[in-house]
Amino acid sequence: MGSSAENSFVQTNFGGGDRWIGFTDSTATSTIDGFNLATLGTAEFGSTGGAPYPPAGNRGLGWQWVTGEPLTFVQNWGGGEPNDVGGEDAAHLRGDGLWNDHRAGATLGQTDHFLPSIIEYELGAQSLLYALNYHEARSNVGGSITNLAAAEALLALADGDPGLNARRRGYATIINLLGTGGEGHYANNDAFLLGGEDFAVEATGWIFIPSAGNWTFGTNTDDGSRLVIGPFTKADDVLSGPHDHLAVFNFSSAGWYPLRLVFFERGGGDEVELFAAQGSFGSWDSTNFRLVGDTANGGLMVTNVFPEPATLSLLALGGLSILARRRRQR
Repeated sequence: MGSSAENSFVQTNFGGGDRWIGFTDSTATSTIDGFNLATLGTAEFGSTGGAPYPPAGNRGLGWQWVTGEPLTFVQNWGGGEPNDVGGEDAAHLRGDGLWNDHRAGATLGQTDHFLPSIIEYELGAQSLLYALNYHEARSNVGGSITNLAAAEALLALADGDPGLNARRRGYATIINLLGTGGEGHYANNDAFLLGGEDFAVEATGWIFIPSAGNWTFGTNTDDGSRLVIGPFTKADDVLSGPHDHLAVFNFSSAGWYPLRLVFFERGGGDEVELFAAQGSFGSWDSTNFRLVGDTANGGLMVTNVFPEPATLSLLALGGLSILARRRRQR
């Protein structure tokens, strides 16, 4: 698990009991996962008679994923864990979302202990499952895209319509786009597929909200935008240079919600960012806000397909790699 969002996702969608997560401090060879864990450089900590180890500040030192992936997520141990009672070398996710160490079974030289497993493997195949659908359209009529209504009309034009100059479709893992002019809060911008003047962007898909309660969603745009997530809408129907527009949405439950973002550009500079933070905020800050879709840095998870059970399994287990180019034209 590479983030707290992934941990919450697995707990919410595969909860109801303990689950092995492929995390160990053993140097033995497991016939289940097929990896010689000694090659990971892990260090086996001996039994400490049930006392938590290592010392405070280093809890879980020496633990590794059986897949060999780097540790990018602060380990989510429960209170007093890991404690190696009787020699516990494998971690499982508890129903409360925290981790506990336990005996792994004969393949790690321990007493058999059987649990369902949820282990994330990088498939190696390039996939855009963790991305939003992306649609960009440019008008043939200069000075025409001055508000959200004009943007919606442009996006709805059929291919070949005389009012449509060009159209591109693809995918976007995050919305952090810059054409010309000033940028927003985040560096490493992607370019628009078309750009120029008088164009509109539409991003659609599903977003995972890991816990109920208030979440603040924001855009930084030049010019305007509308964001719809489930029953909530925020609209920023203005012609303006780079500026923030925030709204607090109160979700009654965790889960997947449909998402749609529309952005429009009339002239001059053009940029758009979409970010979020748990809680209620009146302004952006670098401590709490993350780009939506940037799960490696704590951002909320997105997908472009309806999250039915089969898809949920892929999202939770696949760890599917994204193309280096965040947005691919099609």
